[in-house]
Amino acid sequence: MYYIHSLFLVYNTQKELDESRGQVVDIVPNLSTVSEEYAASAEQTSTSFTEVNASVQEIAANTDSLQKIVEELKENVKTFYL
Repeated sequence: MYYIHSLFLVYNTQKELDESRGQVVDIVPNLSTVSEEYAASAEQTSTSFTEVNASVQEIAANTDSLQKIVEELKENVKTFYL
C-alpha cells in the first residue's frame, strides 16, 4: 500500500513538474520579446538624448552669436547718441 501511495505521489509530482516546465517554456518567448522591446526603447532614448544634446549645443552657439551681434549694435548705436 505504501508503495502505491509513493508511486501516486511521484506521478503527481511529475505531472506538476511537467505543467511548470510548460509554463516556463511559454514564458521564455515573452521574456525575449520584452527584452527586445526594452533594448529598442533604450536605443530610442539614447538617440533622443543625443538629438537634444545637439540642439542644446546649437542653441548655445546661437546665443554666443547673438551676444556678439548685440555688442556690435551697441557700438553702432553709440554713434547716434548726442
